[in-house]
Amino acid sequence: MSVLHPRPMDGTFVKMQWFGVTHFLSALSWGVRQLGQERESINALNVFPVPDGDTGTNMFLTASRALEEATAADRSLATCAQAAARGALMGARGNSGVILSQFFRGFAQGCAGRQELSPIQLAAAIRAATETAYRAVITPVEGTILSVGKGLARGAERAAYTASSWREVVTAAYQAGQEALAHTPEQLPLLKRAGVVDAGGQGLLTLFRGLVELAEHEEQPLATFAPVLPTPARESLATNSPAAPAAAETRPEPSSHRGIVRTDLVYRYCTEFLVRNARWSAQQIKDRLQPLGDSLLVVGDPSLFKIHVHTNHPGEALEIALQAGEELSAVHINNMSEQNEAAAASAAHSHPDADPPKADPPGKEGDNALERGVPANGAWPPVQANHSSTAASPVSGAQCAAIAVAAGSGFEEILRSLGVAEVVSGGQTMNPSTQELLDSMNRAPAPSVVVLPNNKNIFLTAKQAARLSSKEVHVLDSTSVPQGISALLAFRPDLPAAENIRRMRKRLAEVRTGAITYAVRDTEVDGRTVKAGDYLSIIDGQVVAGSAQLEQAAEELLRRLVQRKDQSVTIYWGEGVDSSQVEVVRRIAQQQASEGEVDVYPGGQPVYYFLIAVE
Repeated sequence: MSVLHPRPMDGTFVKMQWFGVTHFLSALSWGVRQLGQERESINALNVFPVPDGDTGTNMFLTASRALEEATAADRSLATCAQAAARGALMGARGNSGVILSQFFRGFAQGCAGRQELSPIQLAAAIRAATETAYRAVITPVEGTILSVGKGLARGAERAAYTASSWREVVTAAYQAGQEALAHTPEQLPLLKRAGVVDAGGQGLLTLFRGLVELAEHEEQPLATFAPVLPTPARESLATNSPAAPAAAETRPEPSSHRGIVRTDLVYRYCTEFLVRNARWSAQQIKDRLQPLGDSLLVVGDPSLFKIHVHTNHPGEALEIALQAGEELSAVHINNMSEQNEAAAASAAHSHPDADPPKADPPGKEGDNALERGVPANGAWPPVQANHSSTAASPVSGAQCAAIAVAAGSGFEEILRSLGVAEVVSGGQTMNPSTQELLDSMNRAPAPSVVVLPNNKNIFLTAKQAARLSSKEVHVLDSTSVPQGISALLAFRPDLPAAENIRRMRKRLAEVRTGAITYAVRDTEVDGRTVKAGDYLSIIDGQVVAGSAQLEQAAEELLRRLVQRKDQSVTIYWGEGVDSSQVEVVRRIAQQQASEGEVDVYPGGQPVYYFLIAVE
C-alpha cells in the first residue's frame, strides 16, 4: 500500500510504501531457500572441533516448517505471521531452532490485527521479535543470535522515523545486523579463539536477507510460495546425519561431573503450573506473583500461560493462579532443599538409598554375534541376555511413562527393554522437532511423562514441547544416552512422576560420560595440535585430548574418566567400528577399573565411535 505521509523532519509529504502479506511470504520463501543453500557453511561455524555443528540445519528445518504453515494460512499479514510462528514452534529443532521460533512469535505479535505495516510498525515488529527471543532464554548471552537480533532491531528503529518505505527499514536493519554479527567474536572468547562468528547469528541474518533481496528486486516478485522442500525430503534431511570416518589405528580421513554442595536456599519450592483462559494479562500475573519469590517466568498468552516461580508459599501462588484464570492444571511443586541435599550427598559419595541395583544392559536371546560385530571366537564378551531391572514395559494404567531420544538400533533396543514407551529418533546433528517430541508425549500411555533428551541441544526443544502438552511432563537433564540408560534403571511406571524424577536425578549425579569421536578441523587441545580427522576424547561435553591413534585417545580418556579402581565401566560402540577397536578400548578400560566391571554393548550410534559411562 502507498499513502501520503508527512516527513517528521520538514513536514513535506511523501508517498509511503507499507509492508504486506505478499512481502512477508516472498521474503520468507527466499530466506528459507538461502538457509537451505548455506546451512552447511553455517554448520561449519561450530566453535568446537567436534562433528556436532547442526545450527544451520536446525534453523533451516525450523524456518521451512514456518513457511509451510504460512503458505497454507489465509492471505492476511496477521494470520500468515501467526501461522509462521506456530509452524516454527512445532518444527523447532535444537536450541537455535527454538530461539528462532521465538523471533517468529514476537514478529507475529507485532503484526497482530494488521493487514499491513508502516515503516515504524515494521521496525516495532522487528523489535518485538528480538525482545520475545531474549525473554525465552533464561540467561541471555551476548555474542549470540540474540545480539544479532538486537542489531537488526536497532538498525530498523534508526531508519524507521525518516523512512518512506519498508525497504529502507529492512536495508538499515540488515546493515546493523551485519555489524552486530561481526562483533560477536569480541563478545564471546570461544568464537574469537575459533576464528568464527556466531552460527545462530549468521543463520538469522541469512533468513533476514530475504527481506533485503525482496526490497532490491520487488519488481520481480520471488513468486512461488510453495514449501522449500516437500515433507518427505525434509524428514530425510533431518534423520540422515553424517557418518563418522571408519575407526582405524592410523588417523582416518576427515569426512565434569561438578561437585554439588549443600546450599541454604532463600526459596525452597519450585512451583510450576498452567493457567488456561486467563482473565489477567501476563504482566498482571507477574505483578501478583513477584512478591512471593524469584525465578518467575510467565510465558504464553491468555489462552494458556505457563508459570514458574521459586517460593516459600506455593499455596499462595496457586490461589493467585485460580483468580487469574478459569482453569489450573499441570501443577508441579518440588522441594528444592531436598533435591539439593540428595544431589550433595551423591556428589560426596554418601551411601545410596534403596534404588534398584544396576544390571547389565540387555541383549536378546539368540542374537547373531557376527551380525553384532562380535568375533565368533569370543575375543571379548558378547552381549548378555541376563538383564534385570525394576523398570517395566509400558502398561496401561501406569502412573508415569518414559520417553527417550536416541540414535542407533542398539540403543533403541536397550531403551525399550528398560520400559521406555517412546524412543524418538535423534541425537547429535539430528535433533528432533518440537512436534515430534509433542506427538510422543501424547502417545505415551500414562497421564504423566518423563522425557530424557540425552543431548544438551535437545533440552530446550523438549521443554518447549512439554509446555504445549496437556499432560504433566518433566524433562530430565540427561545429556547422553548412556546417562539416560543409567537413570532409567531407577524408573518405575507405577510411581508418580515426582518420585521418578527424584530417583532418576540421583542416578544422573552418579554417572560420568566419555566419548571418542573425530575432529572436523585442526585445533589445539592442552597445547597440542590436533589435525582434522584425529580422534577426540570428550568427558561430559569437554574435549580433553586428541590423537592420531585410537589407543592413545582411549588411554587418555579412560585415565581421566575412571577415578577409582572399583568403578563400573559400560562401553557402547558405534556404527562402523570393528571388533579389534572394541577390544582395544575394552582392554584399556579393564586396566583402569581393575577392581570393577567392564561391559561392552552395541549402541549403533552415528558420529561417536564410542560412548562410555562410568559409575
